[in-house]
Amino acid sequence: MELLRYLKVVQKNKWIILLLLALGLSVTTFYTVNQPPQYDSRATMVLTTSVDNNPYLQNQVAASLADGYTELIHTRSFADEVRKELPFPLTADQVSNSLTTRLRSDTLFYDITGRMNTPERAQQLVSTTLKVFLLRANAQQGKDTTRDEIRSRLITTLDSLSEQVKIYNSRISSLEAQPATKDRDDLLLQLRGQLLTLQQTQNQTLLTMAQLGNRDPDAFRVVDQPLLGKLASNKLFTNMLLALVVSLLLGVGLAFLRDYLDYSINSFDQAETALGVAPVAAIGMMSAGGYGYGYGYGYGSGKRKRGRFYDRLRPGPKGNRMRGSSMGKPINSKLVTLEHSKSPESENFRALRTNIQFSSMDKPIRSLVVTSSAPGEGKSFTASNLAVVMAQAGKRVILVDADLRKPTQHKIFELPNMVGFSNLVLNGTTQVEGAIQHVPGVSDLAVITSGPMPPNPSELLNSHQALQVMSQLAQQADMVIYDAPPAGAVTDPVILATRTDAVILGPIWKLPET
Repeated sequence: MELLRYLKVVQKNKWIILLLLALGLSVTTFYTVNQPPQYDSRATMVLTTSVDNNPYLQNQVAASLADGYTELIHTRSFADEVRKELPFPLTADQVSNSLTTRLRSDTLFYDITGRMNTPERAQQLVSTTLKVFLLRANAQQGKDTTRDEIRSRLITTLDSLSEQVKIYNSRISSLEAQPATKDRDDLLLQLRGQLLTLQQTQNQTLLTMAQLGNRDPDAFRVVDQPLLGKLASNKLFTNMLLALVVSLLLGVGLAFLRDYLDYSINSFDQAETALGVAPVAAIGMMSAGGYGYGYGYGYGSGKRKRGRFYDRLRPGPKGNRMRGSSMGKPINSKLVTLEHSKSPESENFRALRTNIQFSSMDKPIRSLVVTSSAPGEGKSFTASNLAVVMAQAGKRVILVDADLRKPTQHKIFELPNMVGFSNLVLNGTTQVEGAIQHVPGVSDLAVITSGPMPPNPSELLNSHQALQVMSQLAQQADMVIYDAPPAGAVTDPVILATRTDAVILGPIWKLPET
């Protein structure tokens, strides 16, 4: 399941990842292609050692010499000497950065390569480097006054070790010819261990002697002089491959960072975990080629069918009518359950009605509040259509527009808003019957609009008079539905929730395309 979740995160942020990939590859390609041309010139030396009959030891000596030469070439003093000898201006750091060295694998060939912006400069850089290198080697030879004495001592030590090795080999051969006994085997094991130690000392002496001997100028020999530089590869493929990996890692990392910082709810499971209440229904007003809403009701989730999602309703050619429906005809964007009672959208509202009826069997729900987390999430649309399907089921329904800040129900049902809920609360002489307006075509549905907007909606809803009015409405209907303001903006829904049987929270969500 974790792998599936990771794949969904990548799928959700695929355009960010692809954008970073395209940007990284484009920038890398542009930068690499537009770099000024560079030219390489190379000189090759062969390293000579005094160890001619031992290839393994010879490679070790060559590797040791190559490491020493490389360190020498990249010292600041060496680069400064090369800089002074060059016919064109360069700093010591530029000299050091322009030179590369390499000992060819399993050979004695040692390459010095210089890279510059012209073929002539590349050749001059390597030639000057060789010149300074030879001067350094000759100077070192002149200073080493004790070299012959040390070499003589090493030769004496090496001869002594060779004699001891012969003696041990002879003793071991003699013991091996004798019958096998425990004492003989123990002695053989001891002699072989001592012989191995002698051989290691002999090899180390040979290595030291070879290194000492190769401090002479003839420790290396130039076999290939530098030629005019050749155009160096710009490493376009390598740079693009590196940019691909870095951009991909950056894009995936950014995708998971966005997912970590995203606190929105995008599925039934997330809604149930966050709210602790199972979703009541999912209603989609999306259709192929059209616009609409996706809502979740009763602490629920939103879901759409097809097409791209839009946060707000986008009117069609005829005012408040929207383009596209499951029937291929324009439908009223507000009262879909009344004008198209057989559409899939209307069936979704009937499913919501059924779920509300069965959500509390012991104590039937007779009043509820419909709200949302933020404005523009369709809570008025939900309340009006839910009231219609409840009334169509034979229940006496009163829909109250309790949004005293931005009332909408009178626009949805095209009713006057002169007298409404605020009049009932503020004016005790106004009768409920005087504020009720019946909806043509739905005999059991009555609507109480908001009425004039008061200056203090929260205080009005929290008053004792409002509680009395709500009690009277509950006695006159089987179901009273209150269209409340968004819960995330004001406290009005919280006040109403304490005085009703249930609350429907209808968020609208952006879900990935299916």
